[in-house]
Amino acid sequence: SNMHPSTRRSWSWTVLAAAVFFAAPAVWSVEGGAAPRLAVVNAETVFNSYKKVARISDSLKEQFEPVEKKLEADKKLLEDKKDALAAKEAEAKGRPSKEVLVAKNQLILEMYDWEQKATEVTEKHEQVKKEKMEEVLRDIRAAIRATAKEEKFDIVLHAPTFDLDGAAANGENDARRPRTSAELIMRFRANPVLYFDPQVNITDKVIN
Repeated sequence: SNMHPSTRRSWSWTVLAAAVFFAAPAVWSVEGGAAPRLAVVNAETVFNSYKKVARISDSLKEQFEPVEKKLEADKKLLEDKKDALAAKEAEAKGRPSKEVLVAKNQLILEMYDWEQKATEVTEKHEQVKKEKMEEVLRDIRAAIRATAKEEKFDIVLHAPTFDLDGAAANGENDARRPRTSAELIMRFRANPVLYFDPQVNITDKVIN
């Protein structure tokens, strides 16, 4: 597609979820000096399982897809005009008519106007998405906190998204396996928890 990059932004739920939940984990006070009980949650799985995320995605698509498609169509028309004027200039052998020069100036103004509209749409899209994602993340954090308190865990850590071999820890297919040694090492270093007993994984309880 010839769509301007500023109007082609797609949803990157996985990246967003990982970026947010790699932040410092929530911690509850431990009474009586007992050793804190730790749990883990796969935030990416929780995020992708939250039905509200899909509803937001559909809502944003309904709100912004028509205007983005219109911008894409307008961009194609402007490119066609540019090609047509270039052909006329080539025919004139470096001596374009006044009509062609006027048309070129008009095209410059139209392209500038298109860029302005595309920027406005992109910024609005991102603003609305950010506001909706803030709601989602508040909900998920609240669910993790409530589950941890109910299960009497004091600290909740982010469960590894990938196992030590680089495969998806939640059993997904091999399409996301690392392709290079550098990526494998990066994932190993990025894992906040290198081992946990499955009994302390409260992901399913948070989702349910």
